[in-house]
Amino acid sequence: MGADHRNSRKKNFAHRTVAAEAMARVKAKPTYGLLRAEGRNVSLWRYSVLISLLLVVAGLVLLVYSRNSNSLPGAGREKDEEFRVFGYRIVQEYPHDPNAFTQGLFYDGNDTFYESTGLNGKSSVRKVDIKTGKVLQKQRMDYSLFGEGLTLWGSRLLQVTWLSKKGYIYDKDTLKLVDSFNHPMQDGWGLTSGEDHIIGSDGTANIYFMDPSTFKEIRKIVVKDNDQLVPNLNELEYIKGDIWANVYQTECIARISPQEGKVTGWLLMHGLRSALVAQGVMGMDVLNGIAWDSEQDRLFVTGKLWPKVYEIELIDQTSSYKDLRAVRKMCIGKQMVWPGAT
Repeated sequence: MGADHRNSRKKNFAHRTVAAEAMARVKAKPTYGLLRAEGRNVSLWRYSVLISLLLVVAGLVLLVYSRNSNSLPGAGREKDEEFRVFGYRIVQEYPHDPNAFTQGLFYDGNDTFYESTGLNGKSSVRKVDIKTGKVLQKQRMDYSLFGEGLTLWGSRLLQVTWLSKKGYIYDKDTLKLVDSFNHPMQDGWGLTSGEDHIIGSDGTANIYFMDPSTFKEIRKIVVKDNDQLVPNLNELEYIKGDIWANVYQTECIARISPQEGKVTGWLLMHGLRSALVAQGVMGMDVLNGIAWDSEQDRLFVTGKLWPKVYEIELIDQTSSYKDLRAVRKMCIGKQMVWPGAT
């Protein structure tokens, strides 16, 4: 064998050796985690990786959605066991003066209401028989005055007036005007009596607690539902430790904690006014007027220029509203500003 031939064979052998060593190093090199796949397992590996990635993405999307949803008004409210949404059942209907622009209403036993009516030239304080709707006593107000909320403290009837910080005091038995007072509210809307205070509204989201002797402000709460202001608070009633308030221009009554101003429930009175319209009643205004008979646990509601007062029984419908944004839209949706309200 010649020298050239021998050298050629050595070179070829050396090349094959280098290639073999390189291949051996590749095969010997360890692989880890998701990168390890061989032969027919490659398809299964790729499928598993794809599923894992999809699950991770889906989890991130759900996390973001959950955080955003919880920041929306009303979201998550269904977890609040204290919050309630009520419908109603009509127990009884009673006649009511269709010319009474009801602004204040409360029950005083013996099937009688005391009522304050509004409109210039038509404002009055009156005592009314519930069963017949007959006005038993009536005190007309000066044409310049627009009657608003009315309540009882001792033997005195207290009334506020629209667009004014002035209120009036009447003798309960005779309805004779005996005095007047000034109050801290921006305007007179609703009025009721708490355990130790006179409680008033002025068409804003504020509720005022006043000293019954001096009418000076003791404290004030701002009413909110899940951090959203509830404006246009109107006629008030103090019931079983809570404040109930008509929200002007809606068919809703808010149930409010007097300690912190939190709305703890909504009473949806939808259908009362539309039923009267369907019966041919014309010229009615909005729902306004809440009265509670503490002795017999009876609840009454009416409206401005309504021909009827309704005794109702509340029905818990909380479970029907998983997303309470619809309730809020009905009850707080109209952010209207009225003279004297801010």
